Amino acid sequence: MLQAKSAKTYQQYSTYWSRWEKYCQDQNYDALKPPIGPVVNFLQNCRDEFELGYSAVNTARSALSMVITCEGVPLSQNEDLATFMKGVKNQSPHLPKYSAIWDADMLLDHLNSLGAPETLNLKDLTIKLAALLLISSGQRVQTLEHLSIDNLFLSPDLAQFTILTKLKHTKTRGTEVSFKSFPQNRNLCAVSHLSQYIKITQPFRQSSKLFLSYQKPHNPVVSQSISRWIRTMLAAAGIDLAIFGAHSVRASSTA
Repeated sequence: MLQAKSAKTYQQYSTYWSRWEKYCQDQNYDALKPPIGPVVNFLQNCRDEFELGYSAVNTARSALSMVITCEGVPLSQNEDLATFMKGVKNQSPHLPKYSAIWDADMLLDHLNSLGAPETLNLKDLTIKLAALLLISSGQRVQTLEHLSIDNLFLSPDLAQFTILTKLKHTKTRGTEVSFKSFPQNRNLCAVSHLSQYIKITQPFRQSSKLFLSYQKPHNPVVSQSISRWIRTMLAAAGIDLAIFGAHSVRASSTA
């Protein structure tokens, strides 16, 4: 049962579990078998105190539903709670993060101006490659963290990764992400930059993970580091970081 959710999901849930336990202690309720009224009041209090939208309130509801039974019925099946959640959704409907998006040509023009992969130092090549892979595929930053050269088919015309890790947006392992070469302009060819990156990182590479830190000791990086690289590239391309984050590359790519 515990394996049904990811570690990051349980990390999110732990915040609401802790708040719920404290709420029950203060109000003298059984945290595992409370009446439905305190559950609804708790969710409303969280919403008011922390200005939560529907998505965050629903996360809190999911966290409590894993451990709570109300009046002999699992919390997830409680009709009063379902009605409450419909009300929250009506008052604060889920909206897309970006109501507008930047023109992909802004980033592509900047990437093009950086030159061919053979002319770039390790830092610039690393960041440019990450940006090219995102803009070429419409993938999330999380996907780049899990790319591995052990599961890479690479030819002059094609690069294809098989991701054996279950991603946030996939139900199973074995996701394939492909990149075709772009011989019309090697400055924007993801396959050429990937080949060059693997070549120059080979002497110090000690991990099969594709992306390594460009600083010694060149350890594998996590998605937060890749997001930081992407934000650096977006700023250099003239994209307003006060409005757009690294995830906006996906929206621009697929627009």
